[in-house]
Amino acid sequence: MLKYHQFLVYAIIIAHIFCASYAFAASEIETLKQQGDVFFEKKDYDKAIEYFKKAAKLEKNNAEFNNKIGLGYFNKYEYETAIKYFNRAIKADVNFKEARDNIKDAVVAGHLRWIDKQYDFSKVHSILLVPMDITKARAEKTFDTILNKNIKCNIIKQDKRDEVSSAKGDIYIKTDIRTWDTDKYRVAERVYYEGWEEKTIRVPDKNGKMVVKKVRQHKTSSRPFFGSQKHTDPAYDVYHSNVDVLFEVYDSKSDTLIMVYNEKRSKEGGYKQESMYEEMLDKFFGDLGKKIK
Repeated sequence: MLKYHQFLVYAIIIAHIFCASYAFAASEIETLKQQGDVFFEKKDYDKAIEYFKKAAKLEKNNAEFNNKIGLGYFNKYEYETAIKYFNRAIKADVNFKEARDNIKDAVVAGHLRWIDKQYDFSKVHSILLVPMDITKARAEKTFDTILNKNIKCNIIKQDKRDEVSSAKGDIYIKTDIRTWDTDKYRVAERVYYEGWEEKTIRVPDKNGKMVVKKVRQHKTSSRPFFGSQKHTDPAYDVYHSNVDVLFEVYDSKSDTLIMVYNEKRSKEGGYKQESMYEEMLDKFFGDLGKKIK
């Protein structure tokens, strides 16, 4: 009987110690979280990251802490590192929408790409595509030539986006045109002078002896010189076409973001955006096709 009472006392003591330790750890985690939030408000992101990392070490797989660490790196313009922690937040909580939105912001800011590695692309048998306002035939051609022909593609134009909810597709893709313009810069008028000049140089003769020789050389200068002729190249404009597209891929059933792909291009010459956009579509579907197959 005495042994039973001793065992009971020991069990109660251990339980008290465990509860006290748990309460202390919970209190420490809350303190670290509060300190991290304070440094976030002060925009001291290095300190904020430090405290949230300590909190995440005590409470592993905490989606909120990893998301906050990611935001710290995002504000330090370290977008790839930020995405790494946003990924950890999603791994801890697949329904954490804020982390997915933050990933999209980081992809846009850093012109990066991201894919949810946990998503099973092999289950995709149909795709809903919401492209920029290009012909349906062009979009279908792009799709059929790159992706598996066994995968069905439904295409809805930009101005019909209200039909997305009623259309069918295992995943749906939105194309957000962020830049679509032609810029230019002015090359100033250039005035220069051309002519010939005589120079004295030392060269070896047939016997190897160094002798002085006069030679004529062509000369171009920004200033006039004896016997030169003035030339003028008129000012002219150089045009560049610019396209910046954000591809967003969502799972249709859960409406969660599973892939973000940002492409930015500039090409010399004006009004080449449509051909550039089609090249981007081809590249995007090529990468997507590898994942689905």
